[in-house]
Parts: sequence; structure tokens; C-alpha cells
Amino acid sequence: MEETFREIKDMLSAGFPLLYLVTSEYSRVTQKLRKIAFEGDYAFHTWDCVDFLRTHNKNQNNRLEGIVSHPEYESTQDCETLLEYLHKGLGKSEDDSKEIFLIEDFHKYFDREKVIVSLRKLSNEMKKLNKHIIFLSPSYQLPDEIEKYVTVISVPLPDRRDLDRRFKSIYPGSIDEDLKKYILDAALGLTDTEAELAFRLANQVVGLNNKDAVQIVANEKEQIIKKSGILDYVQVNLDMKNNVGGLDNLKMWLKQRSKSFERKARDFGLQEPKGIMLLGVPGCGKSLTAKCVATEWKQPLLRLDIGKVFQAEVGSSENNIRRAIATAEAVAPCVLWIDEIEKGLNVGGERDGGTNSRVFSTILTWMQEKTKPVFVVATANDISQLPPEFLRKGRFDEIFFVDLPTKEERKEILRI
Repeated sequence: MEETFREIKDMLSAGFPLLYLVTSEYSRVTQKLRKIAFEGDYAFHTWDCVDFLRTHNKNQNNRLEGIVSHPEYESTQDCETLLEYLHKGLGKSEDDSKEIFLIEDFHKYFDREKVIVSLRKLSNEMKKLNKHIIFLSPSYQLPDEIEKYVTVISVPLPDRRDLDRRFKSIYPGSIDEDLKKYILDAALGLTDTEAELAFRLANQVVGLNNKDAVQIVANEKEQIIKKSGILDYVQVNLDMKNNVGGLDNLKMWLKQRSKSFERKARDFGLQEPKGIMLLGVPGCGKSLTAKCVATEWKQPLLRLDIGKVFQAEVGSSENNIRRAIATAEAVAPCVLWIDEIEKGLNVGGERDGGTNSRVFSTILTWMQEKTKPVFVVATANDISQLPPEFLRKGRFDEIFFVDLPTKEERKEILRI
């Protein structure tokens, strides 16, 4: 997050006239940009379709003193009149004062020809006068006519440092550092506002100094998953000890790797595990085990339904899998469960125009190169239907065979 705003600060100093920030966090980004403006001696103005153009004044300590609207700003009620006002102001400008104009949701007006031409002209004039327009939009929508004039920057969601500041503002007391790390991990992928509300809810229900706060914060991510449409958020109240009989090697492996998510492991530089493949006889507990992994590691469980990925429209399937991966990374750390993967990714023939192969290739590349802590649990009944490149080291940490239970394991299952 801080690197992004340092980059924006450098671009402003270099005279970039038009910046397009892709973000849904208008309030947080406005505060960050206002701080950059005040510290850099820029006059800071904002515009939206409700309050129109307004100026943010600062005090001697570079803090916000007030937001005012001057009488001449009344003509800026429409996007075209705003650009006319800016154009006329540049024509009269004789001083070298630096200015930033922050404009919200301007992508809705890019279908107007006059808007596009005005922005091209403003771009050429503003870079000479150290004045800048910054657009805020939740999505990238830029017409070809001005694409080369605008610099696009995707603003990332809050990182651990940002979430830590928000956490301290709600719970200033002392707390176990490992518990705090789990809570912050659970909040990764939320916006600043969503994280604040999740922290307040957890503090109200059980207190933030309680291990149950982790699950409450993680449950708030369910909204993000629902909006994706490809992934399912699975509520799980099962654990390995009380719900799974046998599979002692797998239980030991999971218990040992759970420490890799602790603060000490991260400080030491230990990488989180990538994933496991569970294969074997149908009905022997592969899906149940996948569900229990999330509970064991106190992480949300996402289920990728391959059937939802594939659509008839050309290119939709590839976009769907990329969106599903982006969503999983946004809520990481999490467990991504892909059930019966050999049926969804049976790469045979080209009757589908190669769509299956491209989706499979996207998943393969991501599993090999991913840096976010998304732990993949894939289950399969027939390993012969999976290509060898899917099973080689690097995609999964381990492959476990789930067989019919032994006599001792059947006793444990009956006990459960």
C-alpha cells in the first residue's frame, strides 16, 4: 500500500497530468492523497456529482482545517462544465501554484465526445503547469481515445500494516502477538471499512483478545466470496481430532505445517505450504478431510466448483477462473478446496475449442507461481485421468492416498 502511494507521489512530482486509480475505497484513498497534497504544497480539490467541486484547506500542521465550496464552483455541477471550468482556469493561470483535482466516478462520463476531447487538451496543458487530475473508479473503464494520456494504477487492499493500525484504534490494549497475527490474517482481503466493522463485531461478541475472534473476522469474508459467483464459502464446524478416524500420517503432517502460519515462522522466512492432493477410494473421507483442514488452521474454506467456471461464451471460462483465483488471493490466507478435480479438468481432445486446456493451464501456472498463502486441497478418485505435470513436485507439497480403513481405523470411526 505505502509503495503504491510513494509511486503516485513520484508521478505527481514528475508532472503526470492524468492518473486513474482503480479502487473501491474512496475515503481511505482520498485521505492518503490529501496527505500527499498537503505535504507537497499542492492545493487539493475534490469533485463528485453530489457536492460538486470543493477545496480542502490545511492548517499550519498540514492537517485538514475545513472543506469549502466557493461561489464560482456552482457552475461545476456537470462533468462537462467541470472540465470547462478547469480549462478556463488554466488559460488564466499566471502563477506556478501546484494543484490536484480528485474526481470520483468519472468513468460514467467517458462516452461523451466532448469529455474525451477536453481531457486530451487538459492533459497537454496541465503537465506544463504542475496541475493534475486524479480519477477514482471501482473498475477500469477507459476509452481508446485517451488511453495513452492516462496512467492507470490499481490501489491494493489494506496490508497487514494498515490493518494493524485499524486494529489498534479499536483495541489499544495488550494482546498475544500470535493471536493478533491470526486476526489480521483473517482480515486480509477486506477493505478498510469492512475490516473496521469486522473488528468491532468481534470485539462486541467475544472481545478481540479471544481466539474465537479469528473465526468471527474470517466469516465477514463470506460477502466477498458470494459476490464472486464462482467460489462457494463453506461453513465448517468439524475438526480432524473429533470427526476423522485414521489418516494418522495426514493428521501429523497438517499439525506440523500449522506452525508455518505463526508470526515466528513468518519472521524467520518460512514459506507457507502450497497444498495437498487427496486421492483414493470414493467415500473414504477425502472431502471430509478437506473441510477439516480449514478448521485445523483457523482459515476460511472456499470451494471451487469447476462446473461454474465453464460457460459457452468465448473467453468467459478463462476470465472466470482468473476471477476465482483473484478472489481466493484477496481473502488469503485461506483453504481452496477443489473436489473431484479429475472430472472438471479432464484435458482430452479439442472438441471444446481448447477451453479446457487453457483453464487447466491457468490453474497449473498459478499453483506453481502463487505467492499468496492459498492452500489448495484437491481430491480425486481416478489419478489416471490427471496429466503427469499436475502431480509433479512444486504443485503440491504432498500426495496422500486415502484407502479403505483398517481394523483399528474402523474402531476409531465407530467410536466417533
